[in-house]
Amino acid sequence: MKKLLAVLLIVLMLFSLTVACTPKEEPAEEPTEEPTEEPAVEPEEEPVEEPAEEPAEEPAVMYADGIYFASEDDFAGNGWKYHAVITVEDGKITKALWNGTNRVPEQDKKTLSMEGNYGMVAFGDAQAEWHEQAEAAENYLLEMQSPVPADGFYSDDEGHTDAIAGVSIHVIEFFDLAEKALSSDPVPEGMYEDGYPMSVLEPDDKGWQYMSQFIVVNGTIVDANFNSQSITEVDEDGDPVDKKGLGFEYGMKEQSGSEFGWFEQAEKAGEFVVANQGFEINYIDEEGHTDSIAGVTIHVNQMEELFTKAFQ
Repeated sequence: MKKLLAVLLIVLMLFSLTVACTPKEEPAEEPTEEPTEEPAVEPEEEPVEEPAEEPAEEPAVMYADGIYFASEDDFAGNGWKYHAVITVEDGKITKALWNGTNRVPEQDKKTLSMEGNYGMVAFGDAQAEWHEQAEAAENYLLEMQSPVPADGFYSDDEGHTDAIAGVSIHVIEFFDLAEKALSSDPVPEGMYEDGYPMSVLEPDDKGWQYMSQFIVVNGTIVDANFNSQSITEVDEDGDPVDKKGLGFEYGMKEQSGSEFGWFEQAEKAGEFVVANQGFEINYIDEEGHTDSIAGVTIHVNQMEELFTKAFQ
């Protein structure tokens, strides 16, 4: 019995050893599937709407269309009075005129210069005639489209400039007048022919010769100048004296007690013509006095005759 138990014990020990030494089977690894890279799907680009092309902006209109005029208030000591005529079309300055008329009616300054009778080159040692320099200033204004020059445009207080080639005259009068013209109302269309009509009468028995000159722009009389020049008296330079040039020295106020001098009354007569576009007046006597023009006590029949002669 003891032998049997010993045998059984040995068999049990052998079985235990066998089991302990047998390697444990690992479960078979299932093959790992490599993830298949799907090609990246790029998002569809939404069509970009091009901004609608806006129409090109028209340049701002600076001025109302029309023809503009401005003149200096008085004749200068040399007898000339400047004026400017500016034409605006489609908001742009398309024409510019700088000219002058004389206290003693004669050709306008530009015509006088063009015909060689002003003599600025011959007698003034200028580099170009007056009308040529005036045209250069006009062209500068057309190019700049503004009558107000930039800072530093004028080289001195007299109004000269280095900015316009070939111009040695002072040009401040032109640009000031252009600015003044464009700040005013356009000249209305009138019935007369544009230009500088003039007229002159035969000297009277006192040796005075009455004369006139008008400025017509866009068919409208914009300036009227009546004067009278002596055919017998001259000044210290040997030039004939004229009533407007004499001013108060003509002595009418002192001699007749008039409120205004002759030159002032002649100015009032000119203003009447501009305001009424004619010389229709009422005479109060056969000597040619009128009550139609305030402040005028001189006889004006010669002036009416001058007006009629200039525009006939």
